[in-house]
Amino acid sequence: MQVSIVFKIKKDTMLNVKLNQLLISVEEIKEDINILKKRMVKLKTLIFVLVCLFAISGVNAQELLKTTKTWEGGEIEYHKGKAEVTSEKITLKEGAMAPFHCHPVPTLAYIEKGHLEIETNKGKKVTFQEGDSFVEVLKTIHRGIAIDGPVEIVVFYAGVTSTPNMVLADSDEASKYCNK
Repeated sequence: MQVSIVFKIKKDTMLNVKLNQLLISVEEIKEDINILKKRMVKLKTLIFVLVCLFAISGVNAQELLKTTKTWEGGEIEYHKGKAEVTSEKITLKEGAMAPFHCHPVPTLAYIEKGHLEIETNKGKKVTFQEGDSFVEVLKTIHRGIAIDGPVEIVVFYAGVTSTPNMVLADSDEASKYCNK
């Protein structure tokens, strides 16, 4: 009889210990939740402050160009394959003339400085100036000429690893990539 009483007392004690541990765990979880709530309020406040500072700091995003066509009205086509984006800064001295070439991939240009005349091999001409952004003609043979001073152009090619960004008109690749 004594054995069973000891066992019953031990069992009850163990249950009480487990219940106390559960209660402590629940209380700890409640404390953790309160801490997380306070941190979320602080995080939301920080985000709000950063958004306000960003707006006040004078940072401004201005869309320069959004188009589905090249400067001469042609369609923009993307090649299949592994995407490769390239940017270049091109500088032409006053009067300098780039050789006739074509772009087999979509090419976005931004004139940082100067005036650039672009001429196709069929004689079509257009002039761009500082601050202009445009999509180059696709597969059309053309060249750029710096007029009225030097020209600085930033160019972005939306190409693929298997296709060149620029092909000279008198090269062997021209028949594959350029429209004559």
